[in-house]
Amino acid sequence: MGTGINWTDIQNVFYPYEPIPIPPDKLDEWYVERYRSPYRQLLLRLKPDKIPERYILVGHRSSGKTTELVKLTTELRKTHDYFVVYLPLEHNLDISKVNPVEVLFLMGVSIYKIASEELQEKPREELLHRLEQSLTTLVREETDNKNFSIDIRKLVENLVCFGASLLAGPIAGSSLREAFRGFSFVSGTDVKLVRRTEVQPRLKEIADALNDLIEEVKALAGKPPVLVVDGLDRIMDPDLIELNFIENPYLALISCRAIYAGPMLLYYGVRYAMARTRFSIIELPNVMIHDRQRNPSEKGYETMREIVRRRIRSLGYEPEQVIHPDALDLIICNSGGVIRDLMFLMREAALNAEMAQEEIIDKNIARWAVRSHRRLFEVSLTPKYRQVLEEVARTKERLDDPLCDELIMGNFVLSYIDEEGNPWFDVHSILWAED
Repeated sequence: MGTGINWTDIQNVFYPYEPIPIPPDKLDEWYVERYRSPYRQLLLRLKPDKIPERYILVGHRSSGKTTELVKLTTELRKTHDYFVVYLPLEHNLDISKVNPVEVLFLMGVSIYKIASEELQEKPREELLHRLEQSLTTLVREETDNKNFSIDIRKLVENLVCFGASLLAGPIAGSSLREAFRGFSFVSGTDVKLVRRTEVQPRLKEIADALNDLIEEVKALAGKPPVLVVDGLDRIMDPDLIELNFIENPYLALISCRAIYAGPMLLYYGVRYAMARTRFSIIELPNVMIHDRQRNPSEKGYETMREIVRRRIRSLGYEPEQVIHPDALDLIICNSGGVIRDLMFLMREAALNAEMAQEEIIDKNIARWAVRSHRRLFEVSLTPKYRQVLEEVARTKERLDDPLCDELIMGNFVLSYIDEEGNPWFDVHSILWAED
């Protein structure tokens, strides 16, 4: 059977592992504002006449935090005329080992790089070299690497970071894809080193050098800088979460407004309550596609439908040409309200349609996509995990059980916020919804 749909194009617009629309001029075309959008809330919180604060945006893995942060980055420039720098750390270093030394250092390099590209007068290079020297001295004095050095010019050239004007303006998709290939910055520092008492003065020197750079850029730009730091939400190790957000105060003490993407554990974990005394925590809940009784939520379904519609229409098709409404609702029902799972299911369904040489995604094709995705969840579940899931399904609450935290971090258990603003939990719908 012939088909008028280019299924490869459909699969590409639903690519699930690239949260930022590329090229970024698709952002406004694809972005769908959610109910009680954190992006809208942060725009208000970051108004110039308000006291500068540091925020952490938390949410489940793949819930859409990066897209929210990129949208916020572009709107901060348009609405408040800030000098904004967006730094995606996961494209610059190994997040599984990240520590405050590396985060503070790369924040400094990123603001220097964007200021050099966007401002008429560059920041003084000596401030960048002071930042470099602070890190070099720390590594040479506190590790066995006595010959440690940084090619700072090469680092500035290769660091993946963006100013709001770049993200908001036209840019070739291939250029941005090239930029996002990134590189791996390695400082030679680790958790044990950063926790040593004698290292703290050196860490403070790096923080001071960063703050001096921020003040210089503020003066040169004639407007307040804002740093948007993405990627720290990918930290899975509880010790690393404590090290970066609790044990060291420096991320909360930088001398400008800042927004960090942070791990979900900062939201609900008692162990991490201290972070909530330093940062304002803003949550990005999953889209609530059903209530506690598992009745469908039309508002949530409509949000997810609109996400799909916009991407399909960007290719010149109408949604009904590509997928039957009942097939789309089946995919939404099994997405759990998680944006990346919606992307994955749509992409898998488009692949199934291409393989079957069908002209449209019907319910049977969607069902195969759901079953494929479900297997990825079910294969991981031991009887002990299933017992926890059964209890969460019954109570709609997070359990006092380490296994429950693991299931939350793995997106087997999802959190939502109801119409009254109350948080609640449920098992990912792909494990209980019908297909």
